[in-house]
Amino acid sequence: MLLAGVVAFGAQAEDFEGNLYIQDATIARGQTTTLSVQVDNNIPFRGFQFDFYLPEGVTLVGYEMNSERWPEGSTEIGDIGKTEDGTGYRFAMTPKDNVYFTGTSGEIATITIKADETVAEGEHAVGLKNIYIFDMEGATIYNKEVDRFTLSVVASIPFEGTLYIEDATIFPGQTTTLSVQVENNIPFRGFQFDFYLPEGVTVVGYEMNSERWPEGSIEIGDIGTTEDGTGYRFAMTPKDNVYFTGTSGEIATITIKADETVAEGEHAVGLKNIYIFDMEGATIYDKEEDQFTLAVKSFNAGYAVKVLPFALNEEEVEVPILLDNLTDITNIEFDLILPTVFVTEELYFTTNVLGRTKFTLSEDVIADGTVHVNIDRKSSNKVNAGEENEILDLGLAYDPDLISTGVSPITFKNIVLTDVGNNTYLAAPYTTEIFSGDSPKATVTDGVVAFHGDYGETEGFELLKASLPEGATIDLTEVSDLAEDPSELRTDNVIVTAEAISYGRAMTNEWGSLCLPFALESDDNIQLYELTSASSSAMTFDPVSSVEANTPVVFKASGDGFTVKAANDGFDTGFAAAMPKTSIEAITDWVLNGSYSEETIDVSGMQAYGLMNNEFHRFTKTLTAGAFRAWLQNNGEPMNATIRIEDSTEGISIIEQEDGSVKLIFDMQGRQLNDCPSHQIFIENGHKVVRTK
Repeated sequence: MLLAGVVAFGAQAEDFEGNLYIQDATIARGQTTTLSVQVDNNIPFRGFQFDFYLPEGVTLVGYEMNSERWPEGSTEIGDIGKTEDGTGYRFAMTPKDNVYFTGTSGEIATITIKADETVAEGEHAVGLKNIYIFDMEGATIYNKEVDRFTLSVVASIPFEGTLYIEDATIFPGQTTTLSVQVENNIPFRGFQFDFYLPEGVTVVGYEMNSERWPEGSIEIGDIGTTEDGTGYRFAMTPKDNVYFTGTSGEIATITIKADETVAEGEHAVGLKNIYIFDMEGATIYDKEEDQFTLAVKSFNAGYAVKVLPFALNEEEVEVPILLDNLTDITNIEFDLILPTVFVTEELYFTTNVLGRTKFTLSEDVIADGTVHVNIDRKSSNKVNAGEENEILDLGLAYDPDLISTGVSPITFKNIVLTDVGNNTYLAAPYTTEIFSGDSPKATVTDGVVAFHGDYGETEGFELLKASLPEGATIDLTEVSDLAEDPSELRTDNVIVTAEAISYGRAMTNEWGSLCLPFALESDDNIQLYELTSASSSAMTFDPVSSVEANTPVVFKASGDGFTVKAANDGFDTGFAAAMPKTSIEAITDWVLNGSYSEETIDVSGMQAYGLMNNEFHRFTKTLTAGAFRAWLQNNGEPMNATIRIEDSTEGISIIEQEDGSVKLIFDMQGRQLNDCPSHQIFIENGHKVVRTK
């Protein structure tokens, strides 16, 4: 009896020639395997149905239709259920719409089965009954009452396959992905291997390939370091009792980055301790060593594909794409990465500059936001060597409501140029910023702020770059052009007014030092102390309500962190070239110095103190000051000095040498004392002390 509601059948059509059958298969006890359902047909068909009877101890796990023969986009009507007598399985399937299976031969579906440990070893004849194929109207065009295939049950199936990483190429300062491949004849559940990258190449991350990763399963594993710390270990298995799909191809990618110091050439990258595991976690593949080649290549200097910075002031903009080339070029190929909004709108290129009769242009969207472009010459035409040769016009149409005010990058990468001699040149990726909104903006990357200005309808210029504190946030509200030639705006000859400039720091101690390129004010979270006087025996820090820009200070924080904002409404970009101030100049040899970047100072032959754990520690050889910190320094004759914190009764002390021989003593009103009083409560090196007669 046919499954209700699936198909109907009438007289068998005489012109059908073909067959439905299941290929012989092998399964290991305790394991799974797939049965391949095949159909050979000379005319289109719409559905099928058959019953099959597995040996005792072998059960159905599921099925999957073959996408190569299933009509694209159609919904399945059917399933695998039990036969009417409950002893076998019935597989019936047809597409929902009035469409048919594609192709004339090959696999239409797979059935996954599992054998338990009790199944008898040997060859089992698996019966098929009531085999039907239906035409477009649901009429039966093929009917076979009985057939069979052989299911061989074995104790175990030896693993045949390998795990390896494909050869790859990387450029200094860039990233690339390594492709981890597995070939396997039986299902596997996990893998592990160690790999050893060349010096200067590090792992950024990894991603499992969704085509082979079991859908919906959680990852158990990661990439960590090897036990000796010289390499990386990649271990991964799905959380559930499931296995990787497929029998060949990529299972994961590893993203790596090369710094600028990596030596050019081909590097043999070693793999060790390579394992593949079965469903129970047993090792089914073990290889001690393997390797792949990582080629490190340098970009060719003097070659680039780029656009100049531009602003979005209208709903459509057209900007020239430029080429820098030291030799005559005949072919130009690159990927253009844009904010996604542009690709979803009307993106176009024009070759009017080069001439359509001289060059052919092709472009293809290869991913969200990425367009691959190829420009090839016709006949003997070429782009002559030069700088900023205009090769294309890039047209962008966009919805202004989807573009936020600020700066967005567009990037050219995978740039390959070919000259008249068929030599290739690899150009470094080039990123340009698109400016949108009514006001000029700034971007902060890795502690470096880049100021930008908008001049004219489509021209934008990077004004300058300068170090700012980590975590700084900047919104520019005004830019005054002090240069007659806009091309000179890449220097610091401009005045920038900014708002919402801030600097934050997490604190594990109360006391710290600070030096910032903008004026500061004390508040409830932080009290600033400026070095106001110094003598041969003492230095005094007075509490202040504010300090000027570039001034090193000591501070006391009231919580586990603080954020300070610029005290004035704006600031002058002169700080980009300015040095932190040295306090108490010309008064004494004692000074408080500041730095805007991490700095290691040679302090041999002088007295130098860095603030650590609420104490000024003496450094005798080198002192490393963190970015936006300060340190005490005496360039003259050695002196035994103390520190006075005028309004504080606890917290900071000075350690003259490693033995901490110098003490700071205050009374409870914060006054400096020369010696410990005989009876009263006082502060000694930051600790309350009670002494009686």
